[in-house]
Amino acid sequence: MPNHHQVVTKSLHSDTNMLTIVAGVGFEGSERHMLTEPRGIFVNTNLDLYVVDYGNGRIQRFPSGEINAVTIVHIPNDGTFYSFPQNIVLDANDQIYIQMYSIGSIYRLGPIGYQCIAYCDEPTDGIPESLSAPQNIVFDSSGNIYTVDPDNTYIQKTLLSKNTCGQYY
Repeated sequence: MPNHHQVVTKSLHSDTNMLTIVAGVGFEGSERHMLTEPRGIFVNTNLDLYVVDYGNGRIQRFPSGEINAVTIVHIPNDGTFYSFPQNIVLDANDQIYIQMYSIGSIYRLGPIGYQCIAYCDEPTDGIPESLSAPQNIVFDSSGNIYTVDPDNTYIQKTLLSKNTCGQYY
């Protein structure tokens, strides 16, 4: 619920429409328990909630059952990255992949910094190697990345091993 600065859940096993707030307090802010326009989320096997705090340019991890987050990544607004974070996913090895909003660049956070691994150049409309306002990223069991791009009306498949830019930031 980006406009409410919260992440909520609804039980799939209940007949009620009751929502439970799991992150955020209902108004924007940058404290550990607050969010500003949350976007993508990811839940790991420990039930920790990762939230893209779009308005604050950071990735927050809420340990299972906690209301205060730990900032995992803060994306500097210094021109190094094309835009604010939009989506997040963790792979089977708990490596963090962050998708940026404007052209959909996907960065992997590694031990020596950020590495752009896909869509590292400026977008060109209509060319499948570029994205326009991507909405989601997921991995398949082979490690390929799929990106939903509603503006260009397609789903893009990226072979992770063949699409690395090699630049660390």
